Amino acid sequence: AANIECFIFSMSADGVIQYVSESVEKMLGYTAQEMVGKEFSSFLTSSPRNEAVRSACWKTIPNQAVRCSCELQTSSQEPISVKMMNSGVFEDDALVGLVGFVQPDRVGEGSIPSDSKAEERARVQ
Repeated sequence: AANIECFIFSMSADGVIQYVSESVEKMLGYTAQEMVGKEFSSFLTSSPRNEAVRSACWKTIPNQAVRCSCELQTSSQEPISVKMMNSGVFEDDALVGLVGFVQPDRVGEGSIPSDSKAEERARVQ
């Protein structure tokens, strides 16, 4: 089975990271402790493609996952293209936070075998 890099995160409704899995260090070079308490947007590069993420990716409705691609900055100041999926956490119909995962955007690579996709889904859940 392929080893797929990804990290899981949660944040408050205002975009402040509340939790990030330790696997973030393998992908971005930051420790989880370095990211918690900071705004997720502070890890986005200045790439124009991130403007859509800044304005639309956080708009979420109950029972609907949001998928997007963006570019994050690693601890070594290098950009990395990633795919992100998040879902809103609601309390009394009010958005109180987001949960989701991020994985590298492997443009041009072959598709992930079905067995690996199932394993990854199970791991993320």
